[in-house]
Amino acid sequence: MEIKEFGVNNKKKLLFLHGAVTKAQWYLPSIEKLSQKWHIYVPIYQGYEHPFEDSFQSVENTADEIVEFCKEKGIDEFDTVYGLSMGGVIALLLYSYDRIPMENLILDGSTKPYEYPKIITQIVVQLFCLSIDLMRKSKSVIQFFFPPERWGLSDENGIYDEIHQFFNQMTRKTIRNSFETCLNYKFPEKLPKNDTKFHYLYGEKEGGGKDNAQFFQRIYPSLIQKVIPDCEHGELCMMKPEEFYSVICEIVG
Repeated sequence: MEIKEFGVNNKKKLLFLHGAVTKAQWYLPSIEKLSQKWHIYVPIYQGYEHPFEDSFQSVENTADEIVEFCKEKGIDEFDTVYGLSMGGVIALLLYSYDRIPMENLILDGSTKPYEYPKIITQIVVQLFCLSIDLMRKSKSVIQFFFPPERWGLSDENGIYDEIHQFFNQMTRKTIRNSFETCLNYKFPEKLPKNDTKFHYLYGEKEGGGKDNAQFFQRIYPSLIQKVIPDCEHGELCMMKPEEFYSVICEIVG
């Protein structure tokens, strides 16, 4: 797994973990904005760039690879770890198993582990995979799920073609493992006791955001929730870099 770095001359370190079935490149405006203040580390998940045939294995495996990278680079702490959606699950695994010290942990729309019977969870995973399969077949389906008038995307700059190509480059194993493992992770029996400041962000228009936030609040009582007005899941980080930067600075100073 490659880890790209931005703002390398900055002293404070921020680990940026993006969401499932999306390219790190799509977050560059927000990453570059953050790099004005932090030294940013951005893992490129296995199976998310060439060679695509090396499929994504699991959120647990990805956390292991990040830990190994930190050991090799002599990184013993992050000022901030930010995780969007599946990236937040990876961040939770790093924090909950006390693998990398961090001053601030920010989860953005991350999903709680599913508590339903296994068969129900498998059906949910199949539905997620089906949605990607439909988008792999037709660019118009992508436009249906991400309408240009809502997401500010334009077919003129080829972004829908790029999304369509990316979905078709990923293996089905990568897509399935991404969804399946980020819905079926486990917490340790004993959580670490430290001074990490815990934050949970979710969009006002994000389905399940409040429920997920309340779940994590029960596990981590000191968690601070923040609702992002007029935003869908991941919209702040992906589409509003200036506002995203302001929110992160407001949270961690």
